[in-house]
Amino acid sequence: MKNCQNSCISIRCDGKLKEISYEELLNNNHFARLYSSNLMKPLHIKEHTAQLGREEQQKYQEMFVNKEINALSCSTTFEMGVDVGTLETVYLRNMPPTPANYVQRAGRAGRSRNSAAYALTYAKLSSHDFTYFEHPEYMIAGKIGVPVFTISNEKVVLRHIYAIALSDFFNIHPEVYDDNNANNLLNDDGYEELVSYLERHPDGLKKLLLASIPENMQSVSGISISNWEWVDSLIGKDGILNGAVTDFIDTVKWYEQEIKRLKKNNNLQAAASFERRLKEYRRGENDGLRPNQLIEFLVRNNVLPKYGFPVDTVELYQITGEHTSKERKNLQMIRDLQLAIGEYAPGSQVVADGWLYTSRYIRKLPNSRGHDWEEVYIAQCDKCQTWNYRRSDAKSANCVSCQKPIPLKKWKKAIEPRKGFVADAKVEEVPIKKPEKLFRSDDYYIGDPKRQITYKQTFATSKGLKIQLETSANDSLMVMCDEKFFVCDKCGYSISSKLSKNSGEKEFSSLAGSYEKKHHSAWGHECSSKLYPRKLCHVFKTDVIKIIFSTIEATDKSVMLSVMYALLEAMSDVLDIERTDIKGCLHKIRYEKHLIYAVILYDAVAGGAGHVRRLSKNDGKTLEKVIEKAIDITKNCSCDPSCYKCLRNYYNQAVHDNLNRKNAYKFLEAFSGEIVVNNDKEI
Repeated sequence: MKNCQNSCISIRCDGKLKEISYEELLNNNHFARLYSSNLMKPLHIKEHTAQLGREEQQKYQEMFVNKEINALSCSTTFEMGVDVGTLETVYLRNMPPTPANYVQRAGRAGRSRNSAAYALTYAKLSSHDFTYFEHPEYMIAGKIGVPVFTISNEKVVLRHIYAIALSDFFNIHPEVYDDNNANNLLNDDGYEELVSYLERHPDGLKKLLLASIPENMQSVSGISISNWEWVDSLIGKDGILNGAVTDFIDTVKWYEQEIKRLKKNNNLQAAASFERRLKEYRRGENDGLRPNQLIEFLVRNNVLPKYGFPVDTVELYQITGEHTSKERKNLQMIRDLQLAIGEYAPGSQVVADGWLYTSRYIRKLPNSRGHDWEEVYIAQCDKCQTWNYRRSDAKSANCVSCQKPIPLKKWKKAIEPRKGFVADAKVEEVPIKKPEKLFRSDDYYIGDPKRQITYKQTFATSKGLKIQLETSANDSLMVMCDEKFFVCDKCGYSISSKLSKNSGEKEFSSLAGSYEKKHHSAWGHECSSKLYPRKLCHVFKTDVIKIIFSTIEATDKSVMLSVMYALLEAMSDVLDIERTDIKGCLHKIRYEKHLIYAVILYDAVAGGAGHVRRLSKNDGKTLEKVIEKAIDITKNCSCDPSCYKCLRNYYNQAVHDNLNRKNAYKFLEAFSGEIVVNNDKEI
């Protein structure tokens, strides 16, 4: 700025300007003094999550303890088994789901005798966060239930059987374990040694298993230690470990064949690139790289148990090669498939260790021999809007709800991505703005003709109405992503219909049912195959209870949603079940001349934990208590229409506006009072 005769430039001011130095100007400025102080240093922040490899987690933890890192951005991996006694400050970037989560996270601070705890929670613009921002005492001093774990889960027990068997085998054959080196198992004859060992049915292993596995879990749902039936599920044709090892071997063979083909065509540069990729993938004895870790391989492929007991996990893989930095090769972006259907769907963005990955492929192996994604068929009934599922495209099928025939043309292919997803080769630095969550998923009851019905009873109420309970084990639900994707059946390249529209790409031809887009496979080849519309789904089995109320009032979906969540809250309270361990959905059935909503309650953990089946005990007396508690929870609340004291919680935020406590208790009051067994015909 120019100075004209030292005159002030402010309007109606005749003052004169006085020369002043830069130091004098900032002399009394607090922030200027702070910024120029020797205390002002760069703030180093690193991620500490389950997505990192174990070495990276340990490295960042030690750097944090040594004050080389100022802050750790953590997931639940830092809540358990990590001791940093001098930790004083915890920032929570949103309101945790429950008081138990809050105590677990905020409680990390102030554990040292010489430190003081400080916890600061940011509330997002959501119904959940607003509620606890207004009443923080509900979160800070809220009720924490007693942890309960039921061991009668087939998939969890199977993994522990596998763990015991593998431990026994490695003890006898230490050369296969080789200090956690997977090379012998994957690249040499270690797997054949394991198969030979298990097929001999050694008496020592049988005695060890019988002594280790609870007696009531030694022969259930296809598990039979005495008859060795579990061996086939591990190393049989469709065995989980056999599939993982076969996938690895087939991929190595494909690389080797591709390298030979490129050399034969004198494409030496591409051949060299694929040789580097082969070494990075195989990590054999002569590849000059750190070997694949054996335990990590077994955990990643769902053979061994891991933290949280997920039973159907998939991974968002990185495309490896010369472009991949060392820091980005040790990530383990793993999710339970129930969550991955939405969180890892093509187009979704995932932050891991300072990088932004975009899911782009539904994973296929380069020379698939059956170990691939699974194609199924789904259809939404025109009459009742219920989603139906089947594994084959049989010509005749009736709706599972209304029993009306579903035409063959309504059945569409869907993909169950059991081999996981692959991220785009292009990796970006993490932006300032949090990546948007593009897709969501919903659960649907599809029933299983082979389910084990463990209890079925009709009850009569004091008001003349009826309730029917049916409990089943190994029953089926389907979680489905709400988006439609265009997928290349050859290489797995995928793009969502939402993103293709937003980017201005032409719509797929409704006549041909396909979509043309130039793309490359995850293996680096140009692919000319068309993209076809597909949905993503995943079927999981668990314990289920179906509750049918004999009234046409059950035709109202919003009423029955409120009833369902009231029953879930009441079950959690009466039966002392952790609320996040049980879930629910609605399912249409025929009642007289109407289609009404049955309430489906199920165990959140795949495989089941026996929680919801407890509702059927004591000839209706437990159900009676749960209904009374549900009425008490909703009727004695003062909110309108619902709140976190009655029906709302962190996990049902999508339907908060549909929940009405008055609808819930008015409906349930018609079924309150004494409940007695009724031996008349079913509802």
